Amino acid sequence: MDVSIAIDFTLSNMEITDYRSLHRMNKGEMNQYEKAIFEVCNVMMPYAQNGMFKAYGFGGIPIYTGNDKVSRIWNLNGLKDPKVRHSDGVLLSYQKAIHGTKLAGPSYFAGLLNKIRSEIHENIT
Repeated sequence: MDVSIAIDFTLSNMEITDYRSLHRMNKGEMNQYEKAIFEVCNVMMPYAQNGMFKAYGFGGIPIYTGNDKVSRIWNLNGLKDPKVRHSDGVLLSYQKAIHGTKLAGPSYFAGLLNKIRSEIHENIT
Protein backbone atom coordinates (compact mmCIF):
# COMPACT_ATOMS: atom_id res chain seq x y z
CA MET A 1 0.00 0.00 0.00
CA ASP A 2 1.19 3.54 -0.69
CA VAL A 3 1.10 6.04 2.14
CA SER A 4 1.02 9.75 1.31
CA ILE A 5 1.56 12.59 3.74
CA ALA A 6 1.10 16.31 3.09
CA ILE A 7 2.41 19.25 5.09
CA ASP A 8 0.49 22.52 5.30
CA PHE A 9 2.72 25.52 4.55
CA THR A 10 -0.06 28.09 4.62
CA LEU A 11 0.34 31.29 6.59
CA SER A 12 -2.55 30.19 8.82
CA ASN A 13 0.15 28.32 10.77
CA MET A 14 1.94 31.65 11.37
CA GLU A 15 5.56 32.44 10.50
CA ILE A 16 8.19 30.18 12.06
CA THR A 17 9.48 33.11 14.10
CA ASP A 18 6.12 33.58 15.84
CA TYR A 19 6.04 31.82 19.22
CA ARG A 20 2.51 30.53 18.43
CA SER A 21 3.53 28.95 15.12
CA LEU A 22 3.14 25.21 14.69
CA HIS A 23 6.31 25.43 12.56
CA ARG A 24 8.37 27.30 15.19
CA MET A 25 11.91 25.96 15.43
CA ASN A 26 13.32 25.56 18.95
CA LYS A 27 16.85 24.26 19.37
CA GLY A 28 16.87 20.81 20.89
CA GLU A 29 13.15 20.09 20.62
CA MET A 30 10.70 19.17 17.90
CA ASN A 31 8.03 21.62 16.80
CA GLN A 32 4.38 20.57 16.53
CA TYR A 33 4.72 19.49 12.90
CA GLU A 34 7.86 17.45 13.57
CA LYS A 35 6.16 15.66 16.45
CA ALA A 36 3.10 14.91 14.31
CA ILE A 37 5.22 13.69 11.38
CA PHE A 38 7.24 11.42 13.65
CA GLU A 39 4.19 9.93 15.38
CA VAL A 40 1.97 9.53 12.31
CA CYS A 41 4.74 8.07 10.15
CA ASN A 42 5.68 5.57 12.84
CA VAL A 43 2.05 4.44 13.14
CA MET A 44 1.75 4.18 9.35
CA MET A 45 5.13 2.44 8.81
CA PRO A 46 3.65 -1.09 8.63
CA TYR A 47 1.39 0.09 5.79
CA ALA A 48 4.05 1.96 3.81
CA GLN A 49 5.26 -0.15 0.91
CA ASN A 50 8.99 -0.84 1.47
CA GLY A 51 8.99 1.79 4.22
CA MET A 52 8.49 4.56 1.66
CA PHE A 53 6.20 7.56 2.06
CA LYS A 54 5.07 9.96 -0.64
CA ALA A 55 5.61 13.33 1.01
CA TYR A 56 4.12 16.58 -0.30
CA GLY A 57 3.90 20.20 0.71
CA PHE A 58 1.07 22.57 -0.14
CA GLY A 59 0.01 26.18 0.25
CA GLY A 60 3.42 27.83 0.38
CA ILE A 61 6.09 29.14 -1.97
CA PRO A 62 8.76 26.41 -2.09
CA ILE A 63 11.72 28.60 -3.00
CA TYR A 64 14.14 25.70 -2.46
CA THR A 65 12.58 23.97 -5.49
CA GLY A 66 13.14 27.01 -7.70
CA ASN A 67 9.50 28.08 -7.49
CA ASP A 68 8.57 31.70 -6.76
CA LYS A 69 4.77 31.35 -6.75
CA VAL A 70 2.30 29.76 -4.37
CA SER A 71 2.20 26.06 -5.08
CA ARG A 72 -0.88 24.01 -4.40
CA ILE A 73 1.25 20.86 -4.18
CA TRP A 74 4.92 19.95 -4.53
CA ASN A 75 7.21 17.07 -3.67
CA LEU A 76 8.47 17.80 -0.18
CA ASN A 77 11.96 16.48 -0.91
CA GLY A 78 12.27 18.87 -3.89
CA LEU A 79 12.95 15.98 -6.26
CA LYS A 80 11.01 14.50 -9.18
CA ASP A 81 9.96 11.45 -7.12
CA PRO A 82 8.09 12.34 -3.91
CA LYS A 83 9.09 9.14 -2.11
CA VAL A 84 11.21 9.27 1.04
CA ARG A 85 12.30 6.44 3.31
CA HIS A 86 10.83 6.04 6.81
CA SER A 87 9.79 8.80 9.21
CA ASP A 88 13.37 10.10 9.22
CA GLY A 89 13.15 10.80 5.49
CA VAL A 90 9.91 12.71 5.93
CA LEU A 91 11.38 14.68 8.85
CA LEU A 92 14.54 15.59 6.94
CA SER A 93 12.49 16.66 3.92
CA TYR A 94 10.24 18.77 6.15
CA GLN A 95 13.21 20.41 7.89
CA LYS A 96 14.74 21.34 4.54
CA ALA A 97 11.38 22.55 3.25
CA ILE A 98 10.42 24.72 6.22
CA HIS A 99 13.64 26.72 5.92
CA GLY A 100 13.23 27.07 2.15
CA THR A 101 9.51 27.80 1.91
CA LYS A 102 7.70 31.09 2.30
CA LEU A 103 4.41 30.45 4.07
CA ALA A 104 1.52 31.72 1.97
CA GLY A 105 -1.98 30.64 1.14
CA PRO A 106 -4.83 30.14 0.81
CA SER A 107 -5.41 26.53 1.89
CA TYR A 108 -6.56 24.82 -1.28
CA PHE A 109 -6.85 21.07 -0.81
CA ALA A 110 -8.34 20.22 -4.21
CA GLY A 111 -4.96 19.89 -5.99
CA LEU A 112 -3.62 17.68 -3.25
CA LEU A 113 -6.70 15.47 -3.13
CA ASN A 114 -6.79 15.16 -6.92
CA LYS A 115 -3.10 14.18 -6.99
CA ILE A 116 -3.55 11.45 -4.40
CA ARG A 117 -6.79 10.25 -6.00
CA SER A 118 -5.03 9.94 -9.39
CA GLU A 119 -2.18 7.97 -7.74
CA ILE A 120 -4.69 5.60 -6.17
CA HIS A 121 -6.42 5.17 -9.51
CA GLU A 122 -3.05 4.44 -11.23
CA ASN A 123 -2.26 1.75 -8.64
CA ILE A 124 -5.65 0.08 -9.06
CA THR A 125 -5.58 -0.09 -12.86
